[in-house]
Parts: sequence; C-alpha cells; structure tokens
Amino acid sequence: MQVKSIDARLTLGGDYEVILTVPRGERENVKILLEEFKAKAEKVWEAVIGVKKRRRSLDANAYMWVLCDKIAEKLRTTKEGVYREAIKQVGVFDTLLLQDKAVESFVSMWNRQGVGNYAEVLYQSHAVEGCTTVRAYHGSHLYDTGQMTRLIDHIVEEAQGQGVETKTPDELERLKSLWR
Repeated sequence: MQVKSIDARLTLGGDYEVILTVPRGERENVKILLEEFKAKAEKVWEAVIGVKKRRRSLDANAYMWVLCDKIAEKLRTTKEGVYREAIKQVGVFDTLLLQDKAVESFVSMWNRQGVGNYAEVLYQSHAVEGCTTVRAYHGSHLYDTGQMTRLIDHIVEEAQGQGVETKTPDELERLKSLWR
C-alpha cells in the first residue's frame, strides 16, 4: 500500500498515534486491514513501513527466460528445469527444521507457489527427534537487484558454456541495473 504522508501525535496516555495518509484508491485495502485488526485485536501487531522498491525489469526477466530456453534446447531438457537448477545453484533459500508429519504437505505446498519455488528434503535431524531438515528455495520473483544479478550472471555463464550467444557485457549490465 502506498503511503503519501506520515504524521504522529502524542496521546493523553503517553503513547504515540501514527497516522498514515494513503491514496483514495487504497480504500478497499484499508477496509480489509481494519477488519482484520479488529478481528485479531488481542494479538500483538507489528507495522513495517519502508521505501517502495522499483518494479523489476521485465526485460531482465524475459532475457533470463530466453537464455533458459536456449540452454534447454542444447541440453534437451525444459527451460523450467534449467531455471530451477540455476535457482538451486545460486538462488536464495531458507533451511527449515520441520516436524516429520509436516514435511510432505509443506514440500507440496511450497512447490506449487511458482516455478522457482522448490523445496527439497535434506536429512533427518540428529539433534531434534521427529524432525527433518528441508531447504526451501525462493523463485526469482522475490529477488532484489543483487540476487537477480547473481542469477542472471550464472545463467549467462551456463549459456556461454553451452555455446549460446548472449548479450554484450554492457547490455547485460543495463538489463540487470533495471531489476527492481
């Protein structure tokens, strides 16, 4: 939700009341937020406000997929497989300790979140009985500029290694700089 301005005032009780001004078009989102807060008022809430990131460059994303497709042709596999392998090689992931009974449903749910979201079972925990360690990779749609740059660099190297023609270094830098 975009914030146009922030103001604060001291309440009689000594707390601060923070007031956010949001665009008129956010009316439905504000309504949903207030309803959810009222329904769960007994919970501890946390607000996080930050500078809005630029939208990612669709050019960089599109180029990455073009290269994945060309690599896949060379290797006689799918572009999705090439992408997932790149995510596993250089991508962002969380290592999680899950109860054994939750592993199968978590992996299934995580893998349905998008092409780049991939969860793999690593090993049975030796430290915590009845638990399994799982690695959950994040798809590039969540990446910041640095993470996407690393992924594109990896895919470009893979493409060059397969004899696939790629953009010049200057063209690649321009594409990567536009990510988010």
